[in-house]
Amino acid sequence: MIVQEISDRLDTLLNKNSKGIIINEYFKSLYLTQAQAYFVDHILKTYEYGDAIRHILGKILVEVTNIPGDVIGTEDGIQILPLVAAVKQILYERTNDIIETIPLDYNDIHATINNPFRKPSAEIAYRNTMDNKIKLYTSETFLKYHYIYCKIPGPIILENFPDNLSIQGLGVETESELPYDSILRVIEIASNLIYKNKARFVQKEQPQVNT
Repeated sequence: MIVQEISDRLDTLLNKNSKGIIINEYFKSLYLTQAQAYFVDHILKTYEYGDAIRHILGKILVEVTNIPGDVIGTEDGIQILPLVAAVKQILYERTNDIIETIPLDYNDIHATINNPFRKPSAEIAYRNTMDNKIKLYTSETFLKYHYIYCKIPGPIILENFPDNLSIQGLGVETESELPYDSILRVIEIASNLIYKNKARFVQKEQPQVNT
């Protein structure tokens, strides 16, 4: 959806919900970007990885495959891989295509791998991420690590801003990366957020002066 349509649809909802709201493209962009973040977080919390989430989030889902040549370090049973930038959440992962890979918190990983009943095996590997690195704990020879992640969506910017204004470091017109029907929901959320803060944007009536 082009930015002009996003802006027009947002104006239509604002005019329907509350007369007198005057909001410029910068503030609309701020609320749209915030609404987009709320929407993506809600979808990630609501759905398991599958057809529904692929449809709703679309282009912000990215596939990555690491092979032995990508390994940047090794420890006993651990392969260290670089983590790509702007990862919001890993949704699906497999090691060597068939080994289920389970994410673990840094505080839990050592207790788990030292438990004789929960050690990595031919069926299970463990993954921990920190400091922009992926650590894979495996018992098998590492051949491949494949994962699908949701990236942090870029901002929605409705026009080129003056030099002193930006959102997430960007100040040029930027469309949403979400599919059309998902953007419609984002516009609704943004409208509700603006309406809740309408006192900031409602045009004040000028007092009448008696002559």
